[in-house]
Amino acid sequence: MNSINGWQQLVNILSETSDPKDIDVICDFLLTKEEKEQLSKRILLTKELIKKTKSQRDISKEIGISICTVTRCSNALKDCSTRVKEIFSDNIKGD
Repeated sequence: MNSINGWQQLVNILSETSDPKDIDVICDFLLTKEEKEQLSKRILLTKELIKKTKSQRDISKEIGISICTVTRCSNALKDCSTRVKEIFSDNIKGD
């Protein structure tokens, strides 16, 4: 069994789970506190970059991450699929 197969299994498990509490339980089991914190910051960063209302430096200070991380995520957004941006944009509207 390889890691890609394991990742796909995780995607399948999460996509079949409709209760946010169950997803939280799964994430609590699989991720350390630090991993959850980093993932949380990456989500916040991505949403801020998509909104385009703040400078990268302001985002860096607000979220508490390095400007290098902000730049890396910004560059990744330039190359990602339109669908990723749509998913995050739809989620931003619900905030």
